[in-house]
Amino acid sequence: MMVYSISLSKEAEEYLSKLDTAEEQKIIKRLELLKDNPFHFLERKGNSWVLKVGQAGYRLAIDVDKNKKEIEVLFIQRRSKFYQEYDVNK
Repeated sequence: MMVYSISLSKEAEEYLSKLDTAEEQKIIKRLELLKDNPFHFLERKGNSWVLKVGQAGYRLAIDVDKNKKEIEVLFIQRRSKFYQEYDVNK
């Protein structure tokens, strides 16, 4: 079984770099779970895939290319602001 590669958009990378180490590690640990079977952990919201990082209270907008086995994190934000700042119907 081929695993998916994971990359971050510039915006997502900048957001992640501003978090404290513990919060950043929670998000990275959750992303690692996507490598084998991303659709087990992702939820469809509008036209977007969303990953919930529960205890940390974050949402991540995700793009998945099944053919290339690639996952790109497009946007990261706290749950309380995520749906205001990211259009899931893109």
